[in-house]
Amino acid sequence: MDKKKLPCNELERHYLYKRMMQEFEEKKWYVIRTKSGQEDNAADFFRRYGIEVYLPVLHYGWFRKKDKSVLLCNNLVFIHTTVRYILSIMHYPGLPHYMY
Repeated sequence: MDKKKLPCNELERHYLYKRMMQEFEEKKWYVIRTKSGQEDNAADFFRRYGIEVYLPVLHYGWFRKKDKSVLLCNNLVFIHTTVRYILSIMHYPGLPHYMY
């Protein structure tokens, strides 16, 4: 059985490797799914490691001197980081299974 070789020269391989590494190190926003009610704990976990975190919260009741807040996206935490970091934390216990 003949094995076909990919038509890829050394220059093309170098370009593909370089592009892959750039995307690997580029910071992007990721959505992480958490357990119900654990959004604050997950956000604190990421902040301890220097990761930028965004939790969309609606504050209301300030005019009645009762400051209340509600999460707009339940079970979701938004983080700004690299793929390399995402891959390194996937094995921590208690962290979510779904990442988008």
